[in-house]
Amino acid sequence: LFTPPICEVVSFVSPMSAKNGDRANLEGNTGNVGAPSLEDQINAVGFGRFQWIMLGIFGLLVVADGMELVVISILYMALRDEWGLSQIEEGYLAGVIFVGVLIGNLIGGYLGDTWGRRNTVLFSGVFFIIAAAASAFAPDIITLAIFRMLVGFAIGCKLPVAMSIAMELCPTHYRGKLGMVVVGIAFSIGEVFVCLVGMVILQVDHSHNWWRWLLLGCALPDIFGVPLAWVYMPESPHFLLSRGRHEELSDQIRQVAKLNGQEDAMLQDGRVRQLVEETDVDKWQWTAIFSPQLSGITTFCSVVWCVCAICYHGHVFVYPLVLEQRFHMDVGDELWAVALAGAAEIPGVLIGMWLIDLEGVGRRATAIAFFSLACVTALCVPLFTSPTAFFVANMLLKTLINAPFCILYVMASELYPTTHRASGIAFCSSTSRVAGSVTPIMLAWCVAQSVTLTYQVLAAILGVGVLATLLYGHETLNHNLKTFAFEAVEDEDEERTPLKSSTR
Repeated sequence: LFTPPICEVVSFVSPMSAKNGDRANLEGNTGNVGAPSLEDQINAVGFGRFQWIMLGIFGLLVVADGMELVVISILYMALRDEWGLSQIEEGYLAGVIFVGVLIGNLIGGYLGDTWGRRNTVLFSGVFFIIAAAASAFAPDIITLAIFRMLVGFAIGCKLPVAMSIAMELCPTHYRGKLGMVVVGIAFSIGEVFVCLVGMVILQVDHSHNWWRWLLLGCALPDIFGVPLAWVYMPESPHFLLSRGRHEELSDQIRQVAKLNGQEDAMLQDGRVRQLVEETDVDKWQWTAIFSPQLSGITTFCSVVWCVCAICYHGHVFVYPLVLEQRFHMDVGDELWAVALAGAAEIPGVLIGMWLIDLEGVGRRATAIAFFSLACVTALCVPLFTSPTAFFVANMLLKTLINAPFCILYVMASELYPTTHRASGIAFCSSTSRVAGSVTPIMLAWCVAQSVTLTYQVLAAILGVGVLATLLYGHETLNHNLKTFAFEAVEDEDEERTPLKSSTR
């Protein structure tokens, strides 16, 4: 929209107008001062065919991440036979992928907030396919470790930015559910799928190179998902608004409304109210996540992310080792056990999806409940001595650990403003990768001491998650996404955004 300087004034209009039932005031050509906010437009065109397509694309991209982060944990026996790895070396191999994720988080977050969400997702997807395929042809452990680190880099670039754009394309009341599906269910499907692929390959290929075919198979979801993203995935509407790309944004609203069959529900032909400020790339600084407005968010998310990463990825790493040590299982049995543990995450995600949108409960209380139950369960798991009881207890523990991990992605997406959403999520995630990179080594040592000690350590870390979430007193249920850092004031009242007025 063209804004004549002579008509420029500053006004304050509530971004919750559509939610509060003021739709009638937004219909017709009222000029930019009365144009609907971006959230008004997204909520008006609703959840439909467009979001289902996006869910499928993001699901494929995250399925691949789930496969890659689990696959090494089920290949230890094969790698031990081929290269004679010790448990500590296995810990290093599992930890190196987190080093790559750490670097990818930092670079991907910056690219997502400056270069654009769409470009970053496509770049990281192509990089992922190349690195994942190359790792299958590694001639030695050093080369495999290097390619696994590059795979981690691609995952680190892709996941926070993909989560940001997924949340930004979704209506307010569906945001929590979509976030839980993308991060929770799709990731769990990836874990189960890689185990099933491994079982099939073991039945077909009895040579010592079977694991190489499994690594190749892990690239398949992205091989399908990246071309689909190239064709169907638009740029984030919130990113377009923050950059002043208003005509492109209005065109996108109209296309989404048409695809969803909601052209009559669209407000003012897709026009969106402009903001006074637009992000200046030259002045943009990622260090704003440590500013007074965002530092509390960054501290909370970083601490809880570390707890989730250590416990989740620690359990993924240590579970096959414990099964082998306590019950002397072979690779095929381990695959079944890991697949069942991955499938067990889905009920927890479904329960979490219901609770986080429940009035009076919300994101924070749900996370506290899951952390608390996981802490108690971790203390009880070593007490079960029969294989069946031990399997069931670990399945329960896995779903209780996974649910707050998924909730955290939703909360972080809603807490950070558009200008720093990808960077904030990426930085907080990257802090957890530092912890995640040493977790396999630490837990490998714990397993060598005793299984009981291993689960006691996990329980203690989960207790930190309970405490951190209790101390952070802010809820994001039904809150609109903020655009700038100065809007992200940590109270429960909706902050009013300075807006630009113009005649058309």
